[in-house]
Amino acid sequence: MRLKIYKSLLFTALIVLASCKKDVQEPSNKLSGEELRSANTMALAAPDGHLPLTVITIAGKYNIEGYADGVADQSRLLGVSGIDLADDGALYVADTYNHRIRKITMPNIVSTIKIPKSSSGESLFQPSIVRVQKDGTINVLAAPYEYQNLHSKFWIVKQGSSTSLTPIRHRADYTYYELEKDPYNNYLFIGGIKNTFTNGNDYQQAIIEKFLPDAEGSYGKDAIYLPQPAFSTIPDVTSLFCGYNAVKYIIIHSEKIYKLTPSGVYQELYRNHRFYQISDIVATKDSQTLYIAEQGAIKAITDGKITYLVGPHKELKGRDGVGAKADIYAFKLALSKDEGTLYFSDGHTTVRKLLLR
Repeated sequence: MRLKIYKSLLFTALIVLASCKKDVQEPSNKLSGEELRSANTMALAAPDGHLPLTVITIAGKYNIEGYADGVADQSRLLGVSGIDLADDGALYVADTYNHRIRKITMPNIVSTIKIPKSSSGESLFQPSIVRVQKDGTINVLAAPYEYQNLHSKFWIVKQGSSTSLTPIRHRADYTYYELEKDPYNNYLFIGGIKNTFTNGNDYQQAIIEKFLPDAEGSYGKDAIYLPQPAFSTIPDVTSLFCGYNAVKYIIIHSEKIYKLTPSGVYQELYRNHRFYQISDIVATKDSQTLYIAEQGAIKAITDGKITYLVGPHKELKGRDGVGAKADIYAFKLALSKDEGTLYFSDGHTTVRKLLLR
């Protein structure tokens, strides 16, 4: 039972890590001073005058909690988590502890998306991931009211609908942490963990499924059961990115990076590097560069080389700035279509962007 409670609280624990101001340590696997200077010595200023690796806050104000729509730092958020970039350029944000989905449009205008109650009268509760499909359907991974059931809950909001669809739950042995879009079609994929109790033993397995109803009407179809990793921690899918090369990039238990190819090859990447608390991963269209949020820092991985871009300081102040002078604690990522900007949820109360060039 303790183990099941731990899995249910993993996502919340990651949010808490991002919100802490005290006793924050520098990433234990950060680059050396010389490498850090090299990483932050990039091209000349862009035509508009900004330098590469400039961090700009676009919504909320550091360490100021609340709920308010408005422009940029006049808006207020509480427990920002998953973010998604829609085809029209709008950002959607899971505002977890305000129990709302927020929308950010240029020039940094924050509004609230109306999420209708379910047919049974339920209201959205602690959303953690939001994904917007091409037809405008909003899909949300949230918490259920009844914590003792230890289940993730899905919300599906179709354009023009007066009620939200909250599908019946999958079997009791599934817990989900991720909901991701496929760039080539309108599919979504869910990732998490399956618990099997055989002869009194608790056997766990990482799982990815299409976000489609099965024969019973539960959401989760065409399951891919991932091989047991060669380490003793819980084998749950805590982050997932569907690449344009049809490869899925998978984070297992926040500390291992794997890839799953269309032919079924499942392989750990960067085996000789120790990762700590990876909260998200995204990739460029050519899949030559992966970006990860690790212990609050944003790093790029190109040709196996890991480069520190921006990251936290011992005293989190939430300062904007360039490279190492910026003060961030990144949690979830979204890469712009032109691959020049990384948007990310930061700490507990802000959404920010990192200008990559």
